[in-house]
Amino acid sequence: MTNLLNPKVFIFLVAFLPQFTDPAQGPVWLQMLALAVFSKTMGLATGAGFAYGASRIRGWLGRNPWFLRVQEGALGAAMLAVAGYVVFSRGGPAR
Repeated sequence: MTNLLNPKVFIFLVAFLPQFTDPAQGPVWLQMLALAVFSKTMGLATGAGFAYGASRIRGWLGRNPWFLRVQEGALGAAMLAVAGYVVFSRGGPAR
């Protein structure tokens, strides 16, 4: 639904899909409609597949304490790196 209401998606489809149409094969608007429907259907299928895979992986990762420790360590290291960059940057802290 988000893609259907997003004007950027419409502009992309209008700019990108015409190169795949052939006026000799029938009405261009019908070809464009078919290509757009196919594009959005495939996007829905891949998005649903990623969501399903992420939900399965989330359960597995949440049950593993070693992963939670690694995740907390990586996040802590990233925050320390950002803090070190801010402290030791030439401009100093933002005012």
